[in-house]
Amino acid sequence: MFNSCWALFISSLLLFLSTANSGEIQDGKSFCNKPQLDIWISSRPTKDLVIYWNFPIDYPDGWIGIYSQAPTKDSSDHLVYEKIPLKEKSGAVLTEVKLKRNFDVELKYDAPTYLGYMAVAWKKTNGKDQAIVATQLQTYPQWMKHYWNYIKDVPMNEIFLPGTHDSCSYEGILNSCEDDKSSVQQSTDFTSKARSLFDTSLRWLKKVPVVEEWSITQDQDIKEQLISGIRYLDIRVKKDSKGYWTTHGYVTMEKLDEILAQIVEFVLNTEKEIVIFDIHQLQSGIVTQQDHFDFVNYLKSKLTVNGRELWVNPNAIEGVHWRATPQTIIGNGKIIIAYPDDSFREDHNLDILWPKVHQYWGNKQNIDDLREYILETISERKNRGSYKNTLTAVMAQLTGNLKKILDGSSEGLSEQAIENCKKIHDLFLDDDLSLDTNVLAVDFFRIMGVVRLAFIWNERIYHKTKCDPRETYSDSYYQKILYP
Repeated sequence: MFNSCWALFISSLLLFLSTANSGEIQDGKSFCNKPQLDIWISSRPTKDLVIYWNFPIDYPDGWIGIYSQAPTKDSSDHLVYEKIPLKEKSGAVLTEVKLKRNFDVELKYDAPTYLGYMAVAWKKTNGKDQAIVATQLQTYPQWMKHYWNYIKDVPMNEIFLPGTHDSCSYEGILNSCEDDKSSVQQSTDFTSKARSLFDTSLRWLKKVPVVEEWSITQDQDIKEQLISGIRYLDIRVKKDSKGYWTTHGYVTMEKLDEILAQIVEFVLNTEKEIVIFDIHQLQSGIVTQQDHFDFVNYLKSKLTVNGRELWVNPNAIEGVHWRATPQTIIGNGKIIIAYPDDSFREDHNLDILWPKVHQYWGNKQNIDDLREYILETISERKNRGSYKNTLTAVMAQLTGNLKKILDGSSEGLSEQAIENCKKIHDLFLDDDLSLDTNVLAVDFFRIMGVVRLAFIWNERIYHKTKCDPRETYSDSYYQKILYP
């Protein structure tokens, strides 16, 4: 972590270790997994913080504190919330601490941006508090660059990549009523007016309360997702009388122009970050061969800046496309466009469209069924050998129960994410799942810890171990282990 505030925080905590015994990492099976401490952000509009921990051993008298700044005097200095007792090795607590909405800070591209809070876990040693592990709430705009030596020679379909499901399904900004009225009024015939009116109604559909609760899957726009560490975007596209749009099913979301502009801004301001833009579904309006060609030309125009093509040309990749490594890819571009229509892509051998991504979509409503589905599907595809040549994305979210939605007994995707966040996160601490997981895509990713999971598993993949490698214990990129 690369700011003075974090450095002060760590140096202050190290003072607490001066009276304790050696702080070296201990040997033993209990330390297969290093202690993990993370700060999540809930999917509620209030953005309440969630404290997550997963420790290899018990700390009966231990606790976790949330801080507004470094505790320079003692462990209670600058606490902003009650002490969270470590009653179990692993847990997640929804707090009343809210992300500072007035925390006026511009998200940086060149380094993590600190978002106002720190957390530390404490144990008792000779009656005194001793720091175990510390972390802070921050972004990860260039994590691929940070882990470049770990991932540069690994095929893309073997890297653990954090992603979002229905990435463009956030609240966003709708066109004004006046714009929509103007569009309808300018239509010169009944059919055009009817079509324009229908298109407008679909664009406003997501503001209907029950639709909003079950169609909004993210609480950050695309730029914020990418700066926070997301590298796989799940995109659904339609075309109507006012251009190209992203969708969630039949619900119109954001203008595709705006989505692509955010991606372009991100890749132009980062060095080695590769973005997978998975156009997983063409909802409507792109049907004929000419429709596809028009769409491809549109994509090329939006992803070309001052004559520089930002997409990765699949024809520049030798062999199986998804077996290409980041080292090979980065020399040809930064944005990979996966396309759902294999026949169109194969027939025309275009220089922008990559093979489609295979999604594990379970459509399950409880964790056990989701886990069983993922394991069975992975096993089947491994037996067929088909997984070797494709990029695969585990869509790790629970779907709504239609009956509960209609009778109002279910509170929407946001509350569902809060209820199941720890269960979904902990599924992917299981090596049976994670070692065969390529992309992990979730709803409301900031409450799922999916970016942190990518760090954990890419470290393990590089060191060829199911445990946390000793070489990573001293790394302070996302947390600092002070005493096991």
